[in-house]
Amino acid sequence: MKTILLLLLITLSEATIGVFVKLTDGRIPIQTLNFYAILTAAAFLMLALPVATGRPIRLPWGNLKDTIVIGVLIATQISVFNYAMTLVPIANAVIFLSVAPFFTFIFSAMFLGEKAGFGHVLVFGIAIVGIVLAKPLLGGYMIGNLVALTDGAIYAAMITYMRYEGQS
Repeated sequence: MKTILLLLLITLSEATIGVFVKLTDGRIPIQTLNFYAILTAAAFLMLALPVATGRPIRLPWGNLKDTIVIGVLIATQISVFNYAMTLVPIANAVIFLSVAPFFTFIFSAMFLGEKAGFGHVLVFGIAIVGIVLAKPLLGGYMIGNLVALTDGAIYAAMITYMRYEGQS
């Protein structure tokens, strides 16, 4: 039950970050928002994990490099997402972040040597159609849309690296 509650809290906080970024309306610098968001998440996890698992927190000394790389990618992804939120409507940022599987498909083929199955090609095709329909380069939100697309690529890099780490 504790785990489900923790998952619900994490999901709620992740799902509402865009709304809270928009509510600040530029009054708080995005770097400050990112710092406190990550600091709060780290503090929450340090307190909640021992309660949820019944074990004390231990640092992953055996794979510290991988943990640091993934931590940097997570922080970068959150920062780029929040920055995109300041430039475009929430729907744009979320839609363009949703093309992360498209980038994961490309990165997995390039860096992990994975072959494309039918499902991968289908996701790739849907992502291309979605990008074309969304017209990220048209209208007044071009820069923000490109930032959001970059965020999708960063998220995909994190997922691909996590898959690489799981294989080693």
